[in-house]
Amino acid sequence: DQLPAPEKKAVVKDVKKNRQAKEEVSISEYVEQSKTLYKQNRKGRQVAAIALTSILIGVGGPFVPIFASHSERLAYAFSNPKIVFKSQQNDGSVITVNDYLDSYNWLKANTPEDARVMAWWDYGYQITGIGNRTTIADGNTWNHEHIATLG
Repeated sequence: DQLPAPEKKAVVKDVKKNRQAKEEVSISEYVEQSKTLYKQNRKGRQVAAIALTSILIGVGGPFVPIFASHSERLAYAFSNPKIVFKSQQNDGSVITVNDYLDSYNWLKANTPEDARVMAWWDYGYQITGIGNRTTIADGNTWNHEHIATLG
């Protein structure tokens, strides 16, 4: 029969009494001491967690509505590409920029229905959807060499 291996020893500082003396205890004794200290200090951990949460809410709380509003505006702007938009000139007058829409309509009216359009992949879906023409690349082109060749 095999004898169990001797239990490993760990050098542990006696934290509870804050002594500099070190004592050797077994791993299982160390674990039990740690569990006991952890349980005894539960109230302190709760107070620290409440204090930290209060500070974070107190400092960051007023900015939550501003951040949420800013995030919503950015999400809308980034996920809603526009082909017609307004712009303000240096003199303050507002103009409508519809160059993209005019180009796609021109493609539809002045190219054969079976024409293939070579453009950078960003415009592929718009050319297909609005100009009703097939593109060589669009946002679903995974062949990077093909896109590089176009560039």
